[in-house]
Parts: sequence; structure tokens; C-alpha cells
Amino acid sequence: LPEINNISKDRSIVAGVKGHTAGGWNWGLGYNYGYNHLVLSTPNTINTSIGASSPTSFYDGALETTQNIVNLDVSRQFDWGLAYPVTLSFGAEARNEKWNQSPGEYGSYAQPNLAFPGGAQGFGGFAPQVSGAYRRDSKGVYAGLEADFTEKFSGGAAVRYEDYDDFGSQASGKLSARYAFTDAVALRATVSSGFRAPSLAQQYFQTISTVYLPGITTPFEIRTFPASSAIAQAFGAEALQPEESLSYSLGLVLQPTSNLYVTVDAYQIDVDDRIALSSNLTGDAVRGLLESQGIFGVNGGRYFTNAIDTRTRGVDVVGTYRWDLANSSLDLTAGYNYTKTEVTRIADNPTELEAIGLNLERIDRVEIGRIEQGFPRNKLLLGGTWNTQDWTLALNTTRYGSVATTPNNAALDQTYDAKWLVDVSASYKPGDNWTLTLGADNVLNEYPDENSFGNSTSGQFPYSNLSPFGFGGAFVYGKIGYKW
Repeated sequence: LPEINNISKDRSIVAGVKGHTAGGWNWGLGYNYGYNHLVLSTPNTINTSIGASSPTSFYDGALETTQNIVNLDVSRQFDWGLAYPVTLSFGAEARNEKWNQSPGEYGSYAQPNLAFPGGAQGFGGFAPQVSGAYRRDSKGVYAGLEADFTEKFSGGAAVRYEDYDDFGSQASGKLSARYAFTDAVALRATVSSGFRAPSLAQQYFQTISTVYLPGITTPFEIRTFPASSAIAQAFGAEALQPEESLSYSLGLVLQPTSNLYVTVDAYQIDVDDRIALSSNLTGDAVRGLLESQGIFGVNGGRYFTNAIDTRTRGVDVVGTYRWDLANSSLDLTAGYNYTKTEVTRIADNPTELEAIGLNLERIDRVEIGRIEQGFPRNKLLLGGTWNTQDWTLALNTTRYGSVATTPNNAALDQTYDAKWLVDVSASYKPGDNWTLTLGADNVLNEYPDENSFGNSTSGQFPYSNLSPFGFGGAFVYGKIGYKW
């Protein structure tokens, strides 16, 4: 079975200066650099197009992301005759983003014999014609105002304006308020709008992967096309647009004692033109269309699209309690989350997918189910941490709710039961600077339910990738920390 291996190198630098003026202005200037380089390879495989002389391991290429961000933040308090001073803040940001897709070795993508699929089976390498370097610049400005209008009532407003050199400009804003009935009970609320431009990777990434579809034992070679490409547009793709959102939240804050703190927050998030991956478009007509465009050995395609709107509703409940003992303390935490996401709009199916005998859905039952049922609707966390001068012992248990998969063949629908996971750790401080930690995540070695036979490709893939905690079993680690 081919393996997809990667080595990720991640680097970041954050630096800045801050100060204040004699007139009471506070300012901060910061620089943030982030870099990630992902090298991909496919061992234990073969390129059938090369034939018997094919190597069995390939370097597939690399993906690289770089961000440079400069921020300037300014704030000052003013006395406007209210219970407390009013805080005015404003600032600006400049951001440069780069994304590179570098080609792999020739054999990883080669197709010398058009009668056979090209590239390494499992994950084909990046060919020079699908590789490239991309960048964009954006800038933004913001302003905010926060005030305590009375001893009990406070509020705030903020607005942000962003301008992208590839997606134009957009303004967004936020209003928030908090009312304290007593020192122990308070109510808070927020309404805000949001804007997110498609990432460079969502715009330009393309690759070929060997994919097994539920209930079908024959693998498909599926190629991901950029939405702006001529081939994707032949399947009805449109150039990606930014996502826009509108969110509401209402929360209750309780502190009946100095050691007990409880919050309850309900929220709703509406996302318009949400970016999602289209269905896997397969079939003889698809293959014919691809071959007419000079692409052979590929029998399916997909692309990113803004074809759906979604609504997410949920509630978060979090409680913390500190129990002070003679020479130690015990911190207890309980948290519960319920979240439900629904697809509220699906754009009309492109006429291109209904022509030339394709008869395909851009967003099919599989993708709708992935969004609505592919994530747990509820999650429960219970934890405790015992602290002494030298020792910290932690025990946490998490319950992940059930998830479900919905293949296009409804007879293969499957629900995966909720699971409990337990994490433990122990830390020892031999001095003021050193910390030694030994721990285990999923210490009871819990695994998700196995796929049914029809969803496991005749038993080749026993676990679903929808599992919220993976399928790697227990994970044991040791850590040495030093601070000064």
C-alpha cells in the first residue's frame, strides 16, 4: 500500500517595540514572520506508466507558505464624564503572503505511456506545469471605542477596513455590550460581521490523488484543479470569491464564589459563499472531457467553490473551580459544547455538469454530509490539575460525540459512536528553571468504530478519516523545558 510521507519545517519570529507619549498615547509596533515548508514523498509505490523499470519511491515536490505582517497599534483613554475613562484605539496592518508549489522528480509525475495512469500511485508528484509561485499584498486599518457607561453597563464598537490586491476591499464591524446585574452575575452580547479572502493555496493548488469512493473497489485518479483554470471552468467552476459572515453571541457570566467561575455562551454564525471542495466528478464523460483537454490517465476532477451558505448554531458551557489545600491546590475544569452546522443554500448546479452526458452534482450528498454530520455535535471535557511546589499532576477526559458518513449510496450510511479519551501527565520541577514532563494522550488506547465493509474498500481502510481524534491509538511523550 503506497504511503504519503511528509516533513514539515515551521519557523516564526515575532518582535516589536512599545511605549507611550507624554500626552497619554500608548503605541506598539510589531513584526510577525511565519514560514512553513512541507516536503512530500511517496514510498512503497510504483509509476505504472513507466513500467517494470519504475522506482518504488519518489520525491513528490514541496509546498511552501510565507507571511510577513507589520502592525501598528495606538490607544488612549479620554475622560468624557462617564463612570470610567473611554478607551479609543486604532491601528494599521500590512501583510505580504507567498505560496509556492515546487515540482517533484520526473518519475513522480511522468506519463510516458498514455495507456496507463501517470505519476506515483497513491499520491502523484507535482509536475512543472502545475507548479508555481504566487503572492499577494493586503493592508487594513481599524478603529475601536470601549467604555463603561455606568458602574454596571459597558460596551464597545469596532470597524475594520481591508484591501487586497486580488480581491478588492471590504469593511467589517463589531458591537459588544456587557451588563453586570451583581458582582456574581453578568450578561454579555456581541454581533459582528466578517470577511475572509480565499487563501493562495485554495486558489492555485492542484494535484492528483488515488481515491477510493465508498462502495466502489476500483480506485479513481482524482485531480484537483484551480477554480480559475479552463478545465475546472469546463466543469462549471467560477473564480473564487471571499467568504462573508455575520455572527451573534449571547453569554451569561456567573461567579457565585471567588473560586468558582462559570460561563454560558450561545452563538450563531452565518457564512455566505463558503469555500468548500466540490464533489469528486467521475465517469466516462468526465474522462472523455479530460482527454479532450490533453489529460490522460485521470478519471475524475474537483475544485474549490463558493457554492454553499452555512449556518452554525451552538452553545459553550465552561466552569472552573480552584480548591486551595494546605500546601497545594486542585484546579477543576468542566466544559461542554454543542454545535450544529446546516447548509442553508446550494447554488444552482452548473449547466456544464448537465451537458455532454455528465449528469453530475457539483455539491453532492457526500459533501453535504461531511459539513453537516462529519464533525461531533457535542463534546464534553472534564479535567483536574493538582499543583504543589515541585509537582503538577493532570488528568483529563474528553467525550467526542458521534459523527456520520453519507455516501451517495444511502445504503452505506454509517454512524460512528461517541468515544471517551483519557489524557494524563506529570511534571516535576527540580529547580526554578527546569521542568520535566512525562505524559500520555489517549492513555487507554481508544480507537474509533471500524468502517463497515462497504465503506472500508473491502477492508483496506478500517477507520474513517472523520474520526475527531484520529486512529493512532495511545501517544506517550516526554518533555524537558527550560526557562529563564
